[in-house]
Amino acid sequence: MTTDAVLGELTAVLKRAHALSTVGELLSWDEQVNLPAGAAEQRASQQAALAEAQHAAASDPRIGGWLAMLEAGAAGLNDDQRAIVKQARRDYDRATKLPAEFVRDKAAQGSRGYHVWARARAADDFAGYARVLAKNLEFAKREAGFLGWSGREYDYMIDKHDPGMTAAVIERLFGELKRDLLPLVREIAASRVKPRADALRGFSTDGQQKFLREVTERLGFDYTRGRIDVSLHPFCSGTGSDVRMTTRFKEHEPLDSLFSAIHETGHGMYEQGLPVDQLGTALGLHAGMAAHESQSRL
Repeated sequence: MTTDAVLGELTAVLKRAHALSTVGELLSWDEQVNLPAGAAEQRASQQAALAEAQHAAASDPRIGGWLAMLEAGAAGLNDDQRAIVKQARRDYDRATKLPAEFVRDKAAQGSRGYHVWARARAADDFAGYARVLAKNLEFAKREAGFLGWSGREYDYMIDKHDPGMTAAVIERLFGELKRDLLPLVREIAASRVKPRADALRGFSTDGQQKFLREVTERLGFDYTRGRIDVSLHPFCSGTGSDVRMTTRFKEHEPLDSLFSAIHETGHGMYEQGLPVDQLGTALGLHAGMAAHESQSRL
């Protein structure tokens, strides 16, 4: 097979695995926006089944064969092709080291844990969520162990979302920020200028919705390829032509919904700016969570 033929086979399988992962994201979005309370356990089973199917697609042995062929002829690849192969190798090696049973159980745990968190949040009951948090940490440590990061679990999680980044680097960067930000915070706290507690009270939810829609559209979010809904905690998920954002509304705290929507709009616009025809490969993938958060805050 020619290099182009091998790349064609590889990208087709990568895109299928990516498509399955986007279905999982959509299930998660629906779980936090629309899901009836009585459907929680069924959704956990759905998430588990889909995660297992996506894992099978991502660990398809044919991917390993195609990667070996492309890596053997790496000198003949252009920059874009090398990027695709490098990212595919990283993803494939990770997928093949994670047992299918673990992937399935972790997905189910994440789904069930969300509903426990929602109930604990409403009741201001941290103790009720603590056991779920402990279970989540257990899964995180096991995952790091499967990937060869035992004893460096936090570095694994950082590298997973920002390749090459470490806790030591972050500690140095945050130390520099802390040095300059703390005096600023103290100066603001000591200021005689205080915000009026009643300055923004009484902004109706309907009015907030209309206003933030106008703001986010003017910022550049494309509502023909995305939408915004309400959830307990604001988030942005999805890719390319189907980006899902959420916010939350408080009549007496309108800036909460507005600032949340602006932040998520930054995430959404970054995803909408990636080439849709490359989704599933390195060329359609964000550069890492640090870049993603920089876009959302910019």
